[in-house]
Amino acid sequence: RSLETFHRRHLGTVGGRTTVIVLGDGRNNHRAPREELLRDLRRRARRLIWLNPEPRREWGTGDSDMLRYEGCCDAVYPVRNLAQLAAAVDRLLGDGA
Repeated sequence: RSLETFHRRHLGTVGGRTTVIVLGDGRNNHRAPREELLRDLRRRARRLIWLNPEPRREWGTGDSDMLRYEGCCDAVYPVRNLAQLAAAVDRLLGDGA
């Protein structure tokens, strides 16, 4: 639902200079994943980055659509602590973010 709300209310603010950062576990609570909304954001944005607090081994389990969402993003990182956040930032800066 958050993705739908963001898309509906704020899509017009996303442009070629925008980096969209999603913070979340990619779980859909048994709703439709709505990948097309994420792909639309990616088309408009300079970059789409997802920081997920779950370990990668849990992506795609239960109601997780993270494996689907991963393919729509420029970069996806598991971030559960400051060390992982620092590593993700270092990689993003190394990629010219």
